[in-house]
Amino acid sequence: MPKLTRRLFLYFSAALIVFTVVLAGLFDALMRDASIKENRALLEQRTQALAASLTEEPAPAPSARPADDRRERGGRQRGMHMRGMHHNETASGNTRANSSDSYCRRYVSEGNTSQPVSVEDASYLKNLSALAGGTVWLVDRQSKTITAYGTDNKEIYDKLPAEAEEMLNKIFEGSAVSSEDFNAILDAPSFTTGAPVKNTNGEITGALLVHRTFSGLAESERSGLKIFAAAIASAFLLSLILSLLLARRFVSPLARMEKTAAVLAEGDYSGRTEIKQDDEVGRLAKSLDTLAERLSEAEKERARLEKMRRDFLSSVSHELRTPLTVLRGTVDLLSSGISISEEKRAALLEQTMSQTAQLERLVNDLFELTRLENPDFTIEKSQGSITDALEDAVSSANRIASKKNITIKAVSPITPVVMDMDYGRIRQMFLIVLDNAVKFSPADGEIELSLQSSDSGWSVSIRDHGQGIPEDILPELFGRFRSHKGENNPNGTGLGLAIAKQIAERHGINISADNAESGGAVFTFSKS
Repeated sequence: MPKLTRRLFLYFSAALIVFTVVLAGLFDALMRDASIKENRALLEQRTQALAASLTEEPAPAPSARPADDRRERGGRQRGMHMRGMHHNETASGNTRANSSDSYCRRYVSEGNTSQPVSVEDASYLKNLSALAGGTVWLVDRQSKTITAYGTDNKEIYDKLPAEAEEMLNKIFEGSAVSSEDFNAILDAPSFTTGAPVKNTNGEITGALLVHRTFSGLAESERSGLKIFAAAIASAFLLSLILSLLLARRFVSPLARMEKTAAVLAEGDYSGRTEIKQDDEVGRLAKSLDTLAERLSEAEKERARLEKMRRDFLSSVSHELRTPLTVLRGTVDLLSSGISISEEKRAALLEQTMSQTAQLERLVNDLFELTRLENPDFTIEKSQGSITDALEDAVSSANRIASKKNITIKAVSPITPVVMDMDYGRIRQMFLIVLDNAVKFSPADGEIELSLQSSDSGWSVSIRDHGQGIPEDILPELFGRFRSHKGENNPNGTGLGLAIAKQIAERHGINISADNAESGGAVFTFSKS
């Protein structure tokens, strides 16, 4: 299992364990509270109902004694529901004066056959406790006697807690109440409900107390907890399985991204994560794919630039080799001491001057292009006229064109155009294109100029009627050493159009070249 998957699984498991423990604790507390409230409400209803039944009619005798005997004893004891509520009628016959602040608590049991009254009372109280669902105490208000079912037949004098006394006083005032103030007497956590017991005249003669200990609720609570524990265990097991699946699903795209990153680190920029998710992981994967695409493009650009560098070095070497070879041959011939005529010597010197001028032009062009391509090189601009720069370039080109009897003319009115520019550079840009047009135009030909301007911008076109631009070099015409050489341009360096393009880009001018439909080449300068 991958480390991250194991770590996430452990995190999920720890969270589930904490959740389970907290849930179990809350469930236990809430269930206990709800059970207590429900049992208390039920006990209050039963207590009030039993107290009312004791009030409404005499309780039936629990034993099977003759009716006459029961009536005789019942009349003597003020009603069946008042039996055993006088501490001076105990089985032992002992009579003890009850203190004013204490209660006499006595227990009756069916096993004590020596006192039939107690046995009868015991059966009666036992049945009453079963109906109430708790331990029943009958409290005689006058004698302060508490009678309950139990095996202890000794009288116990208890000073009730103040809260329990207050509860009995409220019952004697006619209220049905509930409390937990008898815990000290019962020696167990419990709750007690009480209701008044009245005689046939409606007088409150005592109280019915029903005690139910919290331990009696333990069994039902344990049963509920067992069911809850089984459900929690099943849910916990399923949650662990789901956590493992979720952890693997979460880690799976990360593993794919890791593999893609490793492929990219090895230089293979074709790797992609191919992850499509609308979340943070999906955005990270998309960023990684974008990075791979840009690295791939950068690699292609690097390869292209490397090829250009090699081509440039090859072209420079070639351009320098020819004049240097001629120069070296001429110098060797002149310094060899071989006798040559003056005419031959003059021709060799002229050839040397020509090749030297070619080398100088090549070096100057390279220096110029290098400066223009350098981003740190700045050109100074000022408000100037494009029209003036074009006319100045035409004037210089006419001196070259006159040798071939070529006419440079405007095919439309030249309108004034003003912009921020380096006048000398703009003139140089036009002159480079005009010089090429003259070189590749046939003798006695024409070069057509057009300058058009509008509110949106201006454009200048220069067209010759020569042989046009070969299609194979047209896409890279403005690159270094990409100009067409031939008999019309034997001494060209191949850097002129590259310089013209750099000047145009420095001024935000778009320069393009194409072949005219009727023949010749058309160069267009435009700015919007």
